[in-house]
Amino acid sequence: MRALHPALVPERIVIADVDTRCLGSRGTGPALLLLHGYTDSADTWRPVLEQLARRGRAAVAVDLPYHGAAGLPSAPPSLPKFDEFVTAATQYADTGDGVIIVGNSLGALLAVRAAHSQLPGLNGVLALGTPGSVISPALRALPRFGPVIARAVSVVPLPSFLLSEAAGWVYWLACTGGKASALARRTYSSHLNRTRLSRLIELGARVVPEIERAPRLGALSVPAILWWGSRDFVCPARGAEAFTGVGQIVLEPGGPHCPQLANPDLVLSLLDRLETQIASAAAVRGKSNPA
Repeated sequence: MRALHPALVPERIVIADVDTRCLGSRGTGPALLLLHGYTDSADTWRPVLEQLARRGRAAVAVDLPYHGAAGLPSAPPSLPKFDEFVTAATQYADTGDGVIIVGNSLGALLAVRAAHSQLPGLNGVLALGTPGSVISPALRALPRFGPVIARAVSVVPLPSFLLSEAAGWVYWLACTGGKASALARRTYSSHLNRTRLSRLIELGARVVPEIERAPRLGALSVPAILWWGSRDFVCPARGAEAFTGVGQIVLEPGGPHCPQLANPDLVLSLLDRLETQIASAAAVRGKSNPA
């Protein structure tokens, strides 16, 4: 059991040998572990964290390895290495009542994989925009063209801040449908420089094939809600077919890839629905296993 740090105050921590950064709030209830997507950071959860803090909920968002202000792991990137990080982050977040993982994009896939592995202490999963059987052409191109693009980024004769600013605009339009704040766009850009952009492109080139080759997952042992928006151009909603039977699938008309920025109230409502399911499942288990 651990005491969570004050709301939205960045803290340096070490998780699975990775020096990283987290944002969080003190509170009650099963802790919420918030996992961001590819190229993003813990800051993507700030609008949700602010509401969770007002609710008095225990929550923590972390920068995944290679992302945000996180350091680099000693081993080459892979989905299993990210799984190890999530396992350690879950242990870090747990205040004694278990953990609910809320993930977006890559973080959503890691959340579902954690549930599939029956991670101890995991109570449930909310997955937003999970990479499924369909992903954007840009991501599909990374294994072939990523190394070349990464080298080009490292030598292109443009100031680094212009590269990061351009990346911020692409993210703002493609992932939030232009619905996120300008502050969110600038915060995203602030974590990207020439070196980190190159590393993230190389990371995608290694991990995307693993995502495409990953075996289809079956039903999970904990309640799970998997959400997609109909205007998700990164991980289109038709990719949800790969998760039939895994959990409750929710398709949102007009929703973009990152609802945590475009519509944080939606994320909170989905979380409320998930916690109702978790409570119902616990009640059923209690009746099946009377003391």
